[in-house]
Amino acid sequence: MSATHIRIRSLCALVALSYICFGSTAQVWAGSIDSTKLPAVIVQAGGSANTQVFSPDANSYTPGSADGDFAWSGQADVGGLPSATVQVQQLEFNNDPFVLNNFLVTNNLGVPQVFTLFVGLPATLAGPNTISGNVRTSVIDGGTDGASISSLPGQAIYQAQVDFATVASLQNDPYIVAAAPNGSATASATFGPIVSGTAVTSNIGIQLRFMLSPGDTASILSRFDVNPGGTIPEPTTFVLGSIMAAIAGGFRGRRVS
Repeated sequence: MSATHIRIRSLCALVALSYICFGSTAQVWAGSIDSTKLPAVIVQAGGSANTQVFSPDANSYTPGSADGDFAWSGQADVGGLPSATVQVQQLEFNNDPFVLNNFLVTNNLGVPQVFTLFVGLPATLAGPNTISGNVRTSVIDGGTDGASISSLPGQAIYQAQVDFATVASLQNDPYIVAAAPNGSATASATFGPIVSGTAVTSNIGIQLRFMLSPGDTASILSRFDVNPGGTIPEPTTFVLGSIMAAIAGGFRGRRVS
């Protein structure tokens, strides 16, 4: 196991413990938020020495729907990263479970920099189940020399994880999104629903790992769903659900872009 994974596991355990000891419960239409099962974001810029945790408490969330979706409202800079500016622009979850996030990352160095962004959600769910996910990766030139966001050797930009183990990936190595001078570029990818025999015993999560060109900005919107049962929806139902999800995603995209 890599030092990065060990550190992420330790930080997640610490965040979970803090929720148990100090978390509060917010009342919403769908019931109460379980303060021991809130998402936590871990950001690394350039390596484990520059690591920060972002973890809003239960009172920071508002209900997104009557079926248990909760959304953190607002935008927050993740401080303490001298080599980068990282902003969390969107964070949503449901203990079904699913987790969704939107990050804005700027590389403040004069050289390319590696970033690791992990969002984890405590959860338990017996297998089999169905999993799905998607990612939208954008890069914007901060100068006049173009910009790029690229995968690291042997690693995908997007990794859907169950209990810190990758169960699906998108934008697999080698992968690059490149923008022309003074321009921007965007690429999207999706998977599922597919049947997975992997039970969730502690958490689900999304790991985003990439290299960003100097002085430039990346925006990454991603989501990971795990649904109980190993049955894929009938085509008609699935198509209708996909259309509704796309419409909802479009409205959210316009809100946070």
